[in-house]
Amino acid sequence: MKNDTPYYGYKLIACNDFEVAASCSTYCNDQSSTDFYNPSNLLIYVEQGTMEVVFENKRYTYPAGSFCLIRKYTHMAVTKTCTKTEGESRTYIFIMQDAFLRKIIAHITFDNDLQP
Repeated sequence: MKNDTPYYGYKLIACNDFEVAASCSTYCNDQSSTDFYNPSNLLIYVEQGTMEVVFENKRYTYPAGSFCLIRKYTHMAVTKTCTKTEGESRTYIFIMQDAFLRKIIAHITFDNDLQP
């Protein structure tokens, strides 16, 4: 089930009472760089191209087919690149709000006999 209600420029996707904001970003040039900050946890999927993330003085590279999980309140620099053959880089960003994560955690059960 899809909900087209905007959430800070993104669209909310609802499925079985779970909501997550999502966005798809595409760049047609060879390289695009921006500073990025979000007060929510992010799950990013790199479908095409390469995404490079720099935060806390560390550099991480995510090629096509990679997932990236970014904790909330993280300031980072993001650079997206692509080859001429690819023509564009494409990423999907899922913004996981605290309320969404709490709903998921509420459905997780553990066996009582788990060892620490």
